[in-house]
Amino acid sequence: MRWKKRVNQSLAIALTVALAFAMNVPIAAWGEVQDPVLDVPGAEPASLAESTAAQQFEALVAELPEANAVTAEDVDAVSAAQAAYDALAEDEKVLVNASCEKLDAVSAAFAALSTPKASDVETQAFEAMIGSQGYSTLADAVSAAQSGSTVVLQGNAALTETLNIDKGLTIEGSGFTVTAEGLAPAIQVSTSEPVVIKNLTLTGVQRGIKMNNSAVNLALTGCTINASLRGIDSPSLEYSGISLVLDNTAINCSDVSDYDTQVKYDQSCRGISLWNIKDSQVILKNSSSINGFSYCINVSGAQSESGVCDTTGLKVDVVDSTLRGWTGLNIWGSSAVYTIKGSTVKGINTSSAPSNSFAAIVFNDDIYDQFAQAHSVNNTLTIADSTITNFQGGSCTENLLRIDCGITKLILSGEVKFADTTGNIAAALQLDSMDDPYGFLQKMCNATAK
Repeated sequence: MRWKKRVNQSLAIALTVALAFAMNVPIAAWGEVQDPVLDVPGAEPASLAESTAAQQFEALVAELPEANAVTAEDVDAVSAAQAAYDALAEDEKVLVNASCEKLDAVSAAFAALSTPKASDVETQAFEAMIGSQGYSTLADAVSAAQSGSTVVLQGNAALTETLNIDKGLTIEGSGFTVTAEGLAPAIQVSTSEPVVIKNLTLTGVQRGIKMNNSAVNLALTGCTINASLRGIDSPSLEYSGISLVLDNTAINCSDVSDYDTQVKYDQSCRGISLWNIKDSQVILKNSSSINGFSYCINVSGAQSESGVCDTTGLKVDVVDSTLRGWTGLNIWGSSAVYTIKGSTVKGINTSSAPSNSFAAIVFNDDIYDQFAQAHSVNNTLTIADSTITNFQGGSCTENLLRIDCGITKLILSGEVKFADTTGNIAAALQLDSMDDPYGFLQKMCNATAK
């Protein structure tokens, strides 16, 4: 409204007079501003029009981009505008409020652009952290860690030599990937203290993790191991008291692309290799899986004179999980307990080579005279609420459950589905190689009747 304009102009006149007295300058020296034309719409207060420093500041701010368009290239322009504002007298600053607001917004945007977040700084500077302490490599962090520490990976990492874990600790992978091209193994656990590896992908390896202590206590949660030969390996030690837990963890053969129809044929190709293990527990649970290996879980060891490998006290539980390979369980050990519950075991055979017929689950006798008459005895197998199935892509047969010998007790409970997809097997349970299959079946029937 017009009266507002007059009020603003009157305030400008008053401010002009006040400044003149304060500076001890005669009002007449201010020229025509002592008699402003109050009725001219759009007329600017004379004090702003004559404030050269303020005009220069506003010109600099006008050249700045909007806050949402600021880039690193605007650093000089932002600095110049800020310097111009700082040079203004206090009475001049009150005249440039609008431009000042824009400068503040642009300056804030530029500061946010040029200052990395603390988490970004940590990621750029350190490969792993223990608390607030950063380390340039994962190996350095593991080496420096105290027993019970948690090492937190800050980004994808690479190993050029085996990572030795010789104390109890947790490695939190945070969803990142550790690449260890060709290492065998990539990680070695050399302690009986609890070791936990979480949310980590290990890839590019020949062998993933080596259990290098006779009483390893290892848990993998939310992990993936991509290995060309073995996922978890045990060297020639005498193991006792091992605890190995896979929770929502996958072990994949990296040489296979389709785990439902392909498998790698190599007697050394194993998802988990258990050698000379007694009084130990191996658990797969919560949607864990082993995929693409010749033997998903292989149990063997040194043989006695009678050809028996003693694995007394070993318990292997596959719960709510999946095994897909040439065979899911390849058992040469004796006196152990195996449980498959709420799971799927799929035997995959694409071979046409002689003697390559196999089965999804196998308890072995040396039917091909390859292993010095080795055989398993006195094992218990329980299958509950699970599916045992197969795939055949060559001329070799893939059976479902083959018991050459070695089962003292076979328990089927709940809904157990034997699903042959090949049409080439005579029965779900293959007992052809047993010395007395009818005696075995009679014994099982009698045990069930009791």
